[in-house]
Amino acid sequence: MEWTNCRHSDHFYASFGASGLVAVLVDRLRDSDGTTRKFAAFAVGNAAFHSRALVGPLVTHGAVGALEGLLDGRECQVNAAGALCNLAKYDPAVKARQVTWPKVKAILMQRRMQK
Repeated sequence: MEWTNCRHSDHFYASFGASGLVAVLVDRLRDSDGTTRKFAAFAVGNAAFHSRALVGPLVTHGAVGALEGLLDGRECQVNAAGALCNLAKYDPAVKARQVTWPKVKAILMQRRMQK
């Protein structure tokens, strides 16, 4: 498989999910280091953006609750909001979390005004 075709294929994400890295990634969302949490939130959002293959395992391992916890801190909130949006694209249960979306909208609107 050519690299440009492999990068965003479900084949890549299926092997990523089978390796046990999803649980480790979700744990990094709760890391004591802010930079680690920020990049973990970015990685979750990026994975969910490119393929639905990891959405189920991410949700099962607690990514949604961990991301919601990051919405209150300035350091990671934009990445966490984006990741939640990407997860909601493929998971109706995430999309149905009414408490989350006003916070996400406010964060993204504030970020938009800063640009």
